[in-house]
Order: sequence, then C-alpha cells, then structure tokens
Amino acid sequence: MHDLIDRVILFSNPKFHLHNFCFVIKILLENDYPLEFIFDNIKKQLKNAINFKKKKRDNNNIENTEGGREGLHDLLFQRFPKNSID
Repeated sequence: MHDLIDRVILFSNPKFHLHNFCFVIKILLENDYPLEFIFDNIKKQLKNAINFKKKKRDNNNIENTEGGREGLHDLLFQRFPKNSID
C-alpha cells in the first residue's frame, strides 16, 4: 500500500495527483481495505514526503552556504599533474 501512495507522490506530475489518488483509493476499496485505514496511510505518507523534501532542501541550503565544499564528482574526477603518477 505504501508503494502505491509513494508512486502517486514521488513519480507522478502534480497535476495528475488527484486522479492518481482517486485511482489508488478505488483499487484499495475494491480489495476490501477500510476507508479510514486508507486515508490514515495517505496522510502519513504525505507527511513523510513533505518532511523528506524539507530536509533535502535544508541540506542543500547548508551545503550551498558552506562554500568551498567539494562534491563527489570533483573528488572522483580530480586532475592530477602528469608527473605525480610516475
């Protein structure tokens, strides 16, 4: 069930969220999930997704304000002087 909700939130365009949530709810109701259980889980997954995006945004802001921090790409593909390899 969590995977269905995560797919709606994370992998679909926001303009399709309403349609996709209705589709997921319909599928779950047809499979005898209680309506309260469905909405409780949707609320929980939405909160998790929002908190995850906030943490990700905050971490990006911290890294951007620290300045000279090297990224993984910079560390892996660092150029060395030709004589240093000999």
